[in-house]
Amino acid sequence: MVGVDVNQHAVDTINRGAIYIVKPDLDNVVKNAVNAGFIQAVTKPLSADEFLIAVPTPFKDDNQPDLSYVEAAAKSLTPVLK
Repeated sequence: MVGVDVNQHAVDTINRGAIYIVKPDLDNVVKNAVNAGFIQAVTKPLSADEFLIAVPTPFKDDNQPDLSYVEAAAKSLTPVLK
């Protein structure tokens, strides 16, 4: 699995097999997955057969979802789509 994040610190942390958030037992899962070669983090999308977008969708002042993160993520994938 390749994860994409615009935050270089997050990418570097994951690639070291560490985490930057507090989640019980996630640190061991990430460490083992990185060490086994199952997870890699990058700052720019790579070509793939499938994509899963998981980004924040905060609410605007009028209680409507702010989809700008979803749109930015989708647009960042266009150069690597087959």
